[in-house]
Amino acid sequence: MKTGSLLLLFIMFTTCAFVCKKPDDGIGGRGGSWDITLKPRLNSTSQGLTGCKVFIKYNATAAPANNAYDDSLNCTVIDTTCYARFSGLKKGDYFFYCTGYSTTIAKAVKGTAQYRITTYDNGGLLIPLSE
Repeated sequence: MKTGSLLLLFIMFTTCAFVCKKPDDGIGGRGGSWDITLKPRLNSTSQGLTGCKVFIKYNATAAPANNAYDDSLNCTVIDTTCYARFSGLKKGDYFFYCTGYSTTIAKAVKGTAQYRITTYDNGGLLIPLSE
């Protein structure tokens, strides 16, 4: 009887260890199951944008004082639209900084955005750019 109870307890413990996931703690960073697609835009369009790069700061609502971002991605252009997608994020706050070049106005452009992941939303985040 004691052996059967111990075996059942062992099976329950190992099942929970492999099946149970730690819930997101609301502190932005890597290691989660959330994705965010960023869409840099100049005057409501991404046409003419080249060389765009998006920087991300985890668990932040403003730019870091020392300009030390946690990660970055080069944007991909598909059908004249720029995209960058950060994957594997936790729920929480994120600050983004984007740089690039506009062939339309022949100038370097940049912009910022802040976002809080709370629920699944694959619509993406627009980053308004300006000179």
